[in-house]
Amino acid sequence: PLLLQGWALQAQGSDAPARDAYRLLKEMRPDFEVLEIGKQPKVLIIAETGKAPRKVPDGVGSYQMKIFRGKKFSDNRAKYTIVEGDFQMMYPFEDIFWQASSRGGRAVDQIIDGKVCFSKTTDAVGTVLTAVADDLTLRSTLYSGSSSNDMNAVGVAFGIVGIGAMILSSKAKPAADVRYWDNLPDVVHIATADPTPGTHTISFKFTNTENEAIPNLDKTITFNVPEDQLKPQVIWVSSWDRSSKHYKN
Repeated sequence: PLLLQGWALQAQGSDAPARDAYRLLKEMRPDFEVLEIGKQPKVLIIAETGKAPRKVPDGVGSYQMKIFRGKKFSDNRAKYTIVEGDFQMMYPFEDIFWQASSRGGRAVDQIIDGKVCFSKTTDAVGTVLTAVADDLTLRSTLYSGSSSNDMNAVGVAFGIVGIGAMILSSKAKPAADVRYWDNLPDVVHIATADPTPGTHTISFKFTNTENEAIPNLDKTITFNVPEDQLKPQVIWVSSWDRSSKHYKN
């Protein structure tokens, strides 16, 4: 966000806020070559690799959630070329799995914990009350007259409340919500370019951890840099189709 914030601010001429954003970015990413104020490149290139982190239910009642890196992909690096054959590695700017798994507790976790506590408490109360009701009903058979009637009435009342508590316990659904955006990437890569005005072709290759290219993921995009371009443009590419597999129109 800091890079895009600084990029957008510089594009609209707000150099001082852009400089602040880049300063914070440099503190967080010391190895990233921060853009120079007043010399913004014409093109920002964003490439996505891999597939979305996965949420998986865990624990009794599935009220816990674990996050795992996406699967069925091997690409985690991206490189590009505008000059044929001269490929440049892109900077792996953000790891989406790291973001998903290390950003601390979610507000919904407190709700889930509350539901678990409520379910356990009401179930315990219901169990105790129904046991007391059974005992009172049994004892009422040993007595006669008003004492027997009173004891039986109290037992019935306790039984009703106990059953109600157990119903409430069964209605509480503390299972964690494991829905997730299946069209997110695994890693986002960044690069900048400053080509001359005219029509250009930019080619992308995606590689694995051994820097081996995965040919079926190659991408090519044609773009134009106008002579009078006043604002920079953004090129976005993804190694995989980002349409959701779960939600269709």
